Amino acid sequence: MKVQGIPENICADWQQPISKEFPLDDLGQRITELCLSCDKGVVLMIDEVDKSSDNQIFLSFLGLLREKYLNQLKGQGKTFHSVILAGVYDVKNLKLKLHPGAESKYNSPWNIAVDFEVDMSLSVEEIASMLQDYESDWHTGMDIAGMSEVLYEYTSGYPFLVSRLCQIMAQERETCWNRQTFQNAVRELLRVSNSLFDDMGKKLAEYPELKEMVYGILFQGKKYAYESENHRIRIGEMFGFLKESQGTVSISNRIFEMKLYNLLLSEVETDGRIFATAEMEKNQFVKDGSLQMENV
Repeated sequence: MKVQGIPENICADWQQPISKEFPLDDLGQRITELCLSCDKGVVLMIDEVDKSSDNQIFLSFLGLLREKYLNQLKGQGKTFHSVILAGVYDVKNLKLKLHPGAESKYNSPWNIAVDFEVDMSLSVEEIASMLQDYESDWHTGMDIAGMSEVLYEYTSGYPFLVSRLCQIMAQERETCWNRQTFQNAVRELLRVSNSLFDDMGKKLAEYPELKEMVYGILFQGKKYAYESENHRIRIGEMFGFLKESQGTVSISNRIFEMKLYNLLLSEVETDGRIFATAEMEKNQFVKDGSLQMENV
């Protein structure tokens, strides 16, 4: 195997099996030799991180990379110029198992993450600027200021939701963008499946404690005091479901509020019907506490 800029002996070493006795030491040495042999910095990209975040071997590998990075800062050894983790919501969400069989702890094995302070949500002014560009091309006659306000009111500037609602309304170019067309777009958005909503359902199933909190807010009117270090709240914020509002926890925007309400209500109704059907049909097969096999 020949790779431009990398000696053939280094490539040959990477094709050899890793030492069974000291696998991480062997791998660490190969990383060092690879990076020393290259004229430019080597960047490692790891995809689908969340799917591997509960794998002890993968987490040990991340720990190795972290150790080599810290040693490099001290001038000891050489390692990757950068490591890119793709498909991870938050590096702090990686489940670190200190010992096999131990309870998962939400604690970054890197411990070098820097908080990203930039607010990625769109402001009313930024939404208005986008609508102005669209209006210049299509001349719908919309009230740009009013439409910007209502888009922000429902989405809190969540970029995907803003773009998707605008896309739905843009599909009806002959119709003026107004409150009615916006409400139609909201109904269409909530009706049709998309990757964001699909992932929302998966995350609620994966984190039942978060699901319980969302259910309490939407169906029971519970008020939870906001505490940034609370595990449930932190997970909900990380996924964009929850936010702080006047010292309490609330759903991050009206679209999410409606979608989560519909999702949980559907589950409650389905479970209720299954339970009612089971109770009704049980009488056909159980008599005096005994299962009637002929009827079954």
